[in-house]
Amino acid sequence: MSLDQEIAIKSLISLAALAALLAGCQGYDPMPLDPEAHLQSWHERDPASESVVAYAARLAERDSRPRGKYDLRDGVSLPEAEVIALFFNPELRSARLHADAELAGAREAGRWEDPELSVDAMWIIDSIAHPWILGAGISFTIPFSGSPGVREDLAFAEHDVAIRSAIEREWEIVVELRQAWNEHAAVSERIALTQEYITQVEKVKQTADRLTAAGELTSLDARMFALELAARRAELLSLRADRRGLELTLRELLGLSPEAPLRLNTEIGAESALPADRPKLVQERSPLLAVKRAEYEVAEQQFRLEIHKQYPDLSIGPSYEIEEGQSRIGIGFGLPIPIINLNKEGIARSRAKRLAVRAEFEGELERLLHRLARAEARLEAAHEQHGFITKELAPLADEQVADAQRLAELGEFNAMVQLDALTRRFEARLQVLQATLTEAQAREEVLALLGPTFKPEPQENEDD
Repeated sequence: MSLDQEIAIKSLISLAALAALLAGCQGYDPMPLDPEAHLQSWHERDPASESVVAYAARLAERDSRPRGKYDLRDGVSLPEAEVIALFFNPELRSARLHADAELAGAREAGRWEDPELSVDAMWIIDSIAHPWILGAGISFTIPFSGSPGVREDLAFAEHDVAIRSAIEREWEIVVELRQAWNEHAAVSERIALTQEYITQVEKVKQTADRLTAAGELTSLDARMFALELAARRAELLSLRADRRGLELTLRELLGLSPEAPLRLNTEIGAESALPADRPKLVQERSPLLAVKRAEYEVAEQQFRLEIHKQYPDLSIGPSYEIEEGQSRIGIGFGLPIPIINLNKEGIARSRAKRLAVRAEFEGELERLLHRLARAEARLEAAHEQHGFITKELAPLADEQVADAQRLAELGEFNAMVQLDALTRRFEARLQVLQATLTEAQAREEVLALLGPTFKPEPQENEDD
């Protein structure tokens, strides 16, 4: 066999080996955006579907607080709305998919470097029988430093940050939903109070109109009722617009379309006892602190990786060479000598970064405890104000209306007294409603800082 034939055969063998290696590579599959298909599926979302019902059951098992049965036939309650939001909210879906991407990467992290194939070819200018000098080799990196294992630990630590961030966003969505739920309920109650007040003023206005027609009351006095009614009806229009806006906000948080057939049974959250030892609960349950802990673990693993980078990795592999018709087989290796660089820059940066991330965790803990103290102070003040308005102001306003009605029944109708009494009672009821809302929102602020009562869904780990 001639040298040229030998070279051709060996080239074919090399190409075949390279083709076999490339056969293990993955292909590219395009996935273009399809807004129309997504909008159709968005409009078809069903909060009563089997998948949502199953999710509600799993959430109830993970929650230390009783959630009740998930049944939407009588409308949507707040616990049921929380299930829908956690299942359909688009921000949460995006956060979970980003966490899945980190998990997918972590599962492939820590692999050894691919072997490297090298080929050299030279032509001897002088006229000789075998002018070709050909060389080929393949080298493997043996990670004596242990870096691949550390890279894997780092990748899973970064995945944990993504998971904790998704859980933090879950809790933020739940808190936003609860606050918007209370606001919607308060606006609905204010509409009801305004409608009732308008009805009461209309009844008194009928009496005023009769007295005006009989000449016993001036038209100026009677006109006060018409002005008050017009003002309250205009306010009613504004309140209804506010309620519609809040309803759309709730539907957005739920991840449903504005036209989704859904009846929201909103009511202001009832007063409930807060758990004891709240500063400790903040440390144990705060999703934000969990994110900071995960970020600190990333800093730890990054520092550990930079330490391992000081140590050399061995490069080793066989080689084959043809020179002037003579074939040679050998083996080569390379080993960096860690006496100059020693990855000093990477170690210095990661050591300092670890201290900075540690300070971030400690600072966040301090801020959360300060926020808790302020929230508890606001809740206490709101509770005292609510109690005073309910027990002191509201009864006085009711007595004022009762006295005015008795005077009217005795024939002593005074337009100013009647309207003033009704207005004061209406405003007192609005103050009770506002105090109820303020206390409920202050309680939600405290509960938000304490963290979720439900545990996160079990996550796949690096061994799955």
